[in-house]
Formats: sequence, C-alpha cells, structure tokens
Amino acid sequence: MPPRGLQSSSSSSSREKMPRSEALRSIRRSRAVVSVVRCKQCRTRLRCDVRSIDEHLQGCSARVNVTLMRGQEIKIPAVTYNSSSGSGSSSDEGSSSGASKTGTRAVIERMEVEPPKELLKPLQLPQRILTGPGPSNCSQRVLKALEQQVLGHTHPEMFQLMDEIKAGLRYAFQTKNNLTLAISASGHGGLEAAIGNVLERGENMLIVKAGIWAERAADMAGRLGIRVDFMETEFGVAFGLREFELAVSEYRPKAVFVVHSESSAGLKQPLEGLGDIVHKYGGLLIVDTVASLGAEPFFADAWGIDVVYTGSQKALGAPAGITPISFSPAAEKKILTRKSPVPVFYWDMTWLGRYWNCFDPRTPRPYHHTISATLVYGLREALAQLAEEGLAASWARHANVSQKFHEGLARRGYQLFVKQPQHRLKTVTAIMLPDGVEAQPIIRYAMDRYNLEFSGGLGPTAGKVIRIGLMGVNATSGHADLVLRGLDDAVKYAKSCQLKSNI
Repeated sequence: MPPRGLQSSSSSSSREKMPRSEALRSIRRSRAVVSVVRCKQCRTRLRCDVRSIDEHLQGCSARVNVTLMRGQEIKIPAVTYNSSSGSGSSSDEGSSSGASKTGTRAVIERMEVEPPKELLKPLQLPQRILTGPGPSNCSQRVLKALEQQVLGHTHPEMFQLMDEIKAGLRYAFQTKNNLTLAISASGHGGLEAAIGNVLERGENMLIVKAGIWAERAADMAGRLGIRVDFMETEFGVAFGLREFELAVSEYRPKAVFVVHSESSAGLKQPLEGLGDIVHKYGGLLIVDTVASLGAEPFFADAWGIDVVYTGSQKALGAPAGITPISFSPAAEKKILTRKSPVPVFYWDMTWLGRYWNCFDPRTPRPYHHTISATLVYGLREALAQLAEEGLAASWARHANVSQKFHEGLARRGYQLFVKQPQHRLKTVTAIMLPDGVEAQPIIRYAMDRYNLEFSGGLGPTAGKVIRIGLMGVNATSGHADLVLRGLDDAVKYAKSCQLKSNI
C-alpha cells in the first residue's frame, strides 16, 4: 500500500494520519520522485526536499504531513502512486506511465544538505601577476593546452604524450636516466618519493640544513623510519666542498639531501663536486631543484646526481600538481634490489616506472593510478616551449632579468638576504625588510594597487624578508620594471602605516 499520510486509490475516508517525525522518515525512506508537495493542514506549497518540509512542519500543527499536488507522482519501492489518476501499481510499469504525465521532477532522498549557494554562481577569478616564490603564470600556449578534452590514462595517445614528457625532462635535467618521469603530486611529493624509494627503514640519511626544505625532508624521513643526521650550515650562505666531505665522511650516509634552490632565502647552492664526494663514501645524492630547473644551469649526469626532482609550476611554467623526477642507474638499482617494498604504494617507482615505460619497452604498462590528463597536456607544452627556446637561452634570459632586478634594488638601497652575488638565485630574491616595516602591508598594497603577488619570508626568514620571483614567462625586463615600481610604492605605504601606528 502507499505510505501512510499520502492519498491512495481508496476513498478519502480511508486516509491515514501519522506524526510529523514518522512522515518525514517515510519520505526519506521512500526515495520519492515528486515535483511539489502541499501541507494538508495549511495548504502551503513546499519544495520537495527534506529540509524544506522539515522546516515547515516545525511550525505547523498538521499531524498528516504532506500530500501530492494533482498530476505529480511518488515512487516507492514496489509501489507507484500517481495522484492524477489515483491509481496504484506494484511494478515499475506504473512509474513509467506516471512519469510521462509529469513535468519537472525532483528526487527526495536521504538528503539534508542543500546545494551550496556558492556553487550556483559562475566561476570568476582575478587575473593576477604571480611574482612571488611560485607558482608563476602559465603562458597562453600552456593555458590553451589545459582547455583540451581529457584522454583516458591508458589511451595510446596519452602514452605518447608521456613518452614526449620523458624526453623533455631528460633534456631539462640534462640526463640519460631511463627512470625519468613525472608523478601526480606537488614538489613535496617529489621529495617524499625520492626519500622513500632509495632509502629503507633503519638506514641513515644526511641532510644539509640550509632552510625549510631540509626541515621538511627530515620530517618525511623520520615518518619512514629513516635515521637522520644534519650538516649544519650558516643560513643564507652556501657551503663548501671541504666541510661537506667532513660531514659525509663522519656519518657515511646511504643518501645525502641537498637543496639547489633554497627559495625561503633566495640561495643557490653550487653542486659541482658533491656527487663525487657522496659516491666516494657509498651514498646517493638527492637534489631539490624545485625553484631552479629551467632557469639555472643544471647537469644531472655530469654532476653525479642520483635523484633529482623539480616543480612544474615555477620556471617551467606549468600548473602545479605534476612533479618531474629522475633516478640515476645507481638509484634505480637500489630501488629494484630493496629488501622491503617501497612503504608508500603511490610513490613506488617499481610501479610508476612501468606505467611510464621506463624499464623494458616490451613490457605492458600496468594501471597504477589515474593521471590528470590536463596536467600532462600542460607539462608537455611547457617542456615544448623550453625545448624551442633552448636551455642556454632560458638560462641567459633569467640571468639577465635577475641582474637587472638586483641592480635596481641596489640603486634604491634595498639589501638582499644572500650577501654573495654568485650564490643568489636567478628566480627568487629575498629582500630584507627596511627597519620598522612589516611585510603584510607591502604584500597587501602590491596586490591591491599593482595586481602583483609578493610573499613574506618562510621558515627562518619569516618576518625578515619580502620574497619576489621572476621566472618562466614572468622573467622579462618589463616585469622587473613593474615589480620595482610596485615595491617602491608598497614600501612607502608600509612606512606610512607604521608611522600612524606609532602616533
């Protein structure tokens, strides 16, 4: 029979009544298909969703809760009732007949949460100039690629794109490593994948402590059961080969972690010679190039680097979320001869390497996860742009823009956090805050008046610096001039705010 509280095919005298709570539960259980209901007590028309009905009945004295408007239909498992004909049916056939007579229908399910009002409005985003430490803006070519319809993650066309990305990454990293690919993650995922693949629980790792990324590496390693030792350095100062070898010879780690581009300080660490030292003592060298690849000279094979990862969203100019990574033959051997499986399946290169066809090209590619097709398109086009411009030309462009920017800062009296010019990053510059000036007014003013993104310090530089990035498509002379003007005005504004607060 139809649920109690609804008109059935029998006479009106046979209608049953039920308490509000029981009627509401009946509606939720029924998964009814209706468009509108009316309160039998006050005849108010109600939307057919549980929240609307419940809110109305809180203030209504009706014991019989709702009835159907004429011409609508309610469907209950094994029973269909059509209010226009008053007929009931015990099969889906009646439901189809009733549905043909009804217009728009809504579904009452076990839903108590309404569609968010925020999502019922069109998406509107500001067009900003991303001159912080990253991400940087994407080129029109990359944005156009992101508009394309998605492909399946095992389509042959997708595999072709992945092969093209591998070739582009070998060029960008300057390596012939077979195990070169991109993982579905940000740069943090690259760091954790690097550590988790080449190190096993109980093994030791040496981390050069030069900034926040060393701290993150130590956190990740500790969670994986890896013993961590630190080589302490003066923050904002590059270390030398002698002190590096002293630390490696003392700890004799299975792997050493070094950051090439410490974006929290704007520091570039020279890498030549480090690989030879690490290999001399039987270890592997892991290098972070998130804020430098494509903008600073880098030679993975020539410098003896065993694991290198980078960010897609900085100098390369693709969206974040797809992280390039490469493993040397020695690192690959370590992965394939592990005593225990890689602890995190998502980062397991024995799977990912096969999915990216890095080992034996005759082996079928397994399903590991569903890669983002649009991010693949974006990274492919970003690498294509780098190949067309040429690495040497990209390095020179970033160097020229960085020099112009740093000279402009010097003329204005700004001090840089990294004192040695040869150790300053070409991509991210850390500028010391003037005395008595806070970062937030500068950041806010630059965004509000110039549409420019600036960033404060991070980790050890928090509250001490403003960080500005000129990389990828934003590494131009025009962007450097715009940033200098915006910085001048923003600092003046911040100083005025400070004066007012002191009065």
